Order: sequence, then C-alpha cells, then structure tokens
Amino acid sequence: MYLRYISISGSSEMGEFADFEHRFLSNSRFICNYLSKEVRKLKLDTSPYKMLNYYPSPSESSIRIWDSDVINCKLFLSPEEIDKLNKMKRLEDRYEYYFSFLERGYRFVSESIPLPVDSILGLHDQFRKGGYRNEWLFKKKMIREYGLYVFLKCYFTTFDFHLELEAYDLKQTRLIAKDIIFQSFPDEICFSKDLRSIRVEGSKLQILNFLGKAEMVVDLEALTQGRVVVDYIDGYFLNWEEDKEDTRKAIERITW
Repeated sequence: MYLRYISISGSSEMGEFADFEHRFLSNSRFICNYLSKEVRKLKLDTSPYKMLNYYPSPSESSIRIWDSDVINCKLFLSPEEIDKLNKMKRLEDRYEYYFSFLERGYRFVSESIPLPVDSILGLHDQFRKGGYRNEWLFKKKMIREYGLYVFLKCYFTTFDFHLELEAYDLKQTRLIAKDIIFQSFPDEICFSKDLRSIRVEGSKLQILNFLGKAEMVVDLEALTQGRVVVDYIDGYFLNWEEDKEDTRKAIERITW
C-alpha cells in the first residue's frame, strides 16, 4: 500500500490552548494538502498504512493505529513551543515551524514503524523551492464563439482557499476580466467535491461537481464585456454566496 495522506488533525486534549490548536490546524492545512498530493506521485510503499496523521498534544508523544491503515501520532507541544509560534511575524517562519512539527513526527514514527523519511522530506524542500505556494490550474477553456480563453485557477493559502477566473482574448494577449469567484476556509472539504470539471452550454460556462451537476454558472456574454457575473446554484458555492460574512469571519479568526 502506498502512502497517500499526510495530515495534521485536532484532538480534545489542548484545553486552554484550543484556540491555538484551531489556528495551527487551519494555517498548516495548505501544506498538508500539497504533501498529500505530491507524496502519491512517489509511490512510497508503507504497507499496510496509507495515512500519517499527527496532532499536537500537551501530553507525552505516542503512536496509535486507527482503522488498521492510519498511523495516528500524538506529538507533545510545550507551552514554550506554542508561545514561540504565537510570536512569529514572518509567514515563512511559521511555515518552517509546521514543517519542523511534521518532521519530528516522521522521525518519531520511524523509530518503531519503517517510514521513508528522507523521501518525504524531499517534498518539504520542493515546497520551499516553489515559494511555499500551493496553486494549480483547475481548468482552461477556449470558447471560440465568444472570442474567449478562460482560465480557472486555485489558490490554497495558509488563510484561505480561493478560485480565480481569468478571461483573455483567443491569442491570450489581452486580459478581458479577472476576479475571485469563490473563497472558503482553508480546508478541502469546502471545495474538493465541488470542483471537478467544466462545460459550456449556450451562453454559460458551468462548473460541475463530482456528480456532473452544475453548481456555479458564469455568464459568457457579460464576460466578453469585461464583467464577471456568476450564478451560484448549489453546494459550498451557494453557501458562500449566501453567507459571505460568515466566511469572512472564519478566515479573519485564523489570520494573524
């Protein structure tokens, strides 16, 4: 079995540091998402385990096997370590803190369970060299009838996930319109099933979920005029449109 997931999760153990834990998990999520995607490409045999899950704890570090294929590793975080992170101003320093937490977890697990630590750490270096960015092109589409070349780009950051639309002319020499059409809390649950494919029907560009159902529709007529007009139909997209203030507050809570 190959390693497929690297995650940092929460527990009920942090007590007075519960707010810290919430921010810690949220701010590090974009790194875990990147590592989980990239580690699958390496096809690292970690049989019978497919997931490494770490969580901060005020008590002694330990390992527990969950569902037979998940390694749960509790890692001790002292009040001094928590205070150290809370005082960090530079984002890059915080990212390195998250990396050091994960690396400590890899090495702790490897003391009792075979784990290709160096291969995983290579992904840390890869992420650093990429500027600590977890960004990807979701879809691109040439729409000749409207003279448009549309790009949908995903940005998973330490504070949020957002989907950005860019529309160019067919030669991609002139930017016609650009806007963020969806923003969420930094967690895959907010977008993973809702962003699967796209299709053009009439004057609409539809963004489809994993069932092939349109959840968001972009008006192509308006786009040719430089306006990004979107109808939100279902799923997290509709929830975001209706509850933007709640999303803003959730993101604000973990932004520091």
